Amino acid sequence: MLSGIGGAYQLAANAAFVQYVPAERRAQAFGLVQSGLMAVQGIGILVGGFAAERLGPEPVVALAGIAGVISAAVLALVWTESRDKTAPMRAEATA
Repeated sequence: MLSGIGGAYQLAANAAFVQYVPAERRAQAFGLVQSGLMAVQGIGILVGGFAAERLGPEPVVALAGIAGVISAAVLALVWTESRDKTAPMRAEATA
């Protein structure tokens, strides 16, 4: 269930990304984001495999889950703060 919620959150994250990136740079920005995401996922697989060889798969899966939840919470807080700071500026720009 939590994984599904996290996947659904991508819709809001992509919408915010589209709003903040100028239209003429959007394709390039999406390409960079996708490349970075694939690189980080590959590094995560390497690190997870190395850790699983040393610790076993069960603790590594548990630690990865904990790290994922903490990372998501921190990013959600940062994103909420940044939206609150830019909301007045966007309102002034449209007025």
